[in-house]
Amino acid sequence: MTSEDEKVAAIVNDDTPDFGSKIDRISEETGWFGEGNATIDAFLAGHIDAAMAARTLTQPIDVMYSSGDRLAKQNQSEGQEVVPELEWTECQLWNLWYSILHSAKRIPYTEEARHGKLLDLVTAIHACPDPPAPKPRPRDWIYREDGKVWSALLLLGPSGRESWNDCPGCGAGWSVPERCAWVNVNAWVARLTAEGPIPGYFAVYGLWALGAAFESPLELPEHTHRPRPSVKIERELLVETAAVWVKFAGKYLYSLRDEEMEEKEGDKMQVSDLNTPEAQLPWRVNQAEWTTYCKGRWDFWKRRFKVVARGEGLEDGEEALSGEIRELAAEAAQVIRGLLGIE
Repeated sequence: MTSEDEKVAAIVNDDTPDFGSKIDRISEETGWFGEGNATIDAFLAGHIDAAMAARTLTQPIDVMYSSGDRLAKQNQSEGQEVVPELEWTECQLWNLWYSILHSAKRIPYTEEARHGKLLDLVTAIHACPDPPAPKPRPRDWIYREDGKVWSALLLLGPSGRESWNDCPGCGAGWSVPERCAWVNVNAWVARLTAEGPIPGYFAVYGLWALGAAFESPLELPEHTHRPRPSVKIERELLVETAAVWVKFAGKYLYSLRDEEMEEKEGDKMQVSDLNTPEAQLPWRVNQAEWTTYCKGRWDFWKRRFKVVARGEGLEDGEEALSGEIRELAAEAAQVIRGLLGIE
């Protein structure tokens, strides 16, 4: 066990801090993407409203963006006692979205009202007027959108992708708080995808979650940065993550189907053997755009959820998952039944 692992274990075993504080401390020790933000915390605590929080968060970025980062260069040349890179527009945007995603980790996904409030904050940020584009426009890549900073939620996508590197087994370990944080942020991003100001923003992450749980073989321990403690723990996390995607974004993801192509070619996507190797799954063989969300794939996911719910292992030799995960799997299977129109 490394010294970092020992520090994380001490945090996990300390009953003094609440869950959110544990996530903050673990993030600090492990170097996760994102940390707490006083404005976001004040908003979530009800001290300021969404509009005020959005203005407080966006205005410094507006100023720096419209200056074309000339103000940052000026401060840097004058030797001010600041960390210059934190003043640059790009870094401020990274930090903003990292902080929001970190906040989502700190909130249990069962506290839907609080997750919804964080979603309201993103909606308020999206509603902020875009700052004037600098003239002349710098060649830096963040200026290619001609001032579409908030209307495009600029850098939210890349920030999310970097944050996904903090999944358990990679940037995070397999302790209970770390696994819970991972499910929490997936649940929130699912809601952002289905309910957010730019629908579908992270839709592919839902496919990753469902595919990892039910279509791909588990990685061997040596393929991860942090070896898993057991196959059961990894499987439980994958299934729970897939289940929250179905719960919070299943209806939206299902709506992305191409109904015309389903009518013509849908029968070709049916899978009779649930143990069909990943490379032979029909939507993997035929990777046309319409096959991505085809009914056959949803039916496959439903049946795999049902296997878990019955207390069976998904692969030979796997033990049954815990009762809580089996219940979530049963609920997800029922949601998909409704989407497929099965009584």
